[in-house]
Amino acid sequence: MDIIPPHHRRNIAITLGFIGGAIDVYCHTQFKTLVATQTGNVVMMASDIFDKKYSFFIAKFVAIILFAIGFVAGIYIKQHARTALWRIYALIPMTVATVILPFIHSHTVLSIMVLSFGTGIVMNSYTGTKIENRSLYHHDDLRKFPPHAQQHLCFRHYASKNVVLEFVAM
Repeated sequence: MDIIPPHHRRNIAITLGFIGGAIDVYCHTQFKTLVATQTGNVVMMASDIFDKKYSFFIAKFVAIILFAIGFVAGIYIKQHARTALWRIYALIPMTVATVILPFIHSHTVLSIMVLSFGTGIVMNSYTGTKIENRSLYHHDDLRKFPPHAQQHLCFRHYASKNVVLEFVAM
């Protein structure tokens, strides 16, 4: 059996997924923006322009810019890593952001900036990560899933069942 590095373990992927989702839910309810899901920000920015909610648009724009700066900072951290524990060090800005958030909560833009920057670093730190030696989104898995799901659900095709279960368990 292959040894799985800590950053490729399923529990890490699940934890990071929950953290990213929780941060987005918090930021959307408090600031009407997302810090971990930039595609969602772009879609909501179009809606804000249409509805003439320019202050919400600016908050989302700030989140995207600071996320991008954090992502670039993550590239720098990754390129200059001197230890195998560099991913842990990359989590420090996000940890600091969550610790100081209660003190800067009344400053919406500052809160968005700190959280977006930290999230950008974390996202970059875990790019290329696999879940137990499998890519997070493997093209063949995504391509095979819909037809196999249909075959199994509609026709009880049991050869397709393994592909569907493997994708869901991934």
